Amino acid sequence: MSDGARRYLGPVLAILVLGLIGAQTSAALRHSGVWGQAKPKTKVVKVDPYALIESDLARFDPGIPTGGLRDPFSYSSAPRIIQTSEGPKRVAPPPPPPPKPVLTAILMDEDPRALLQYMDRNYSVKTGDAVAEFHVVSITRDEVVLDGRGQRVVLHRPSKGE
Repeated sequence: MSDGARRYLGPVLAILVLGLIGAQTSAALRHSGVWGQAKPKTKVVKVDPYALIESDLARFDPGIPTGGLRDPFSYSSAPRIIQTSEGPKRVAPPPPPPPKPVLTAILMDEDPRALLQYMDRNYSVKTGDAVAEFHVVSITRDEVVLDGRGQRVVLHRPSKGE
């Protein structure tokens, strides 16, 4: 082989390989239907997998009694239903008791003071002070006595680790 033929052999082989790759790609595209005659497209309807559940949830079932259900957004229990001779009667539950103050610390000196937490607020009190509806009766080393809501409330000093 001469130098001239050897010089053209590489590019000619590259063109032949490129032509072979193009022919195979073209045949594959025609076979898949992407090239060639346009086939009529069928419209695919996608089914919502949650449609049945949503329709069941949206449907009102009159057989389900809703009278005794409580409001999930209110802080109370469900009203009780009492059967009377006139028919069922709803009785509202009693309201929950108001929270009790929490004793967090006692500071003892000539004028003893206590730190109370009540209704998300902190109070520094001494004997005779008032906190909301409570009146401070006495403060000792171990307890604070409050008078409020018609009863005495004794708050004990918190122990270590509580």
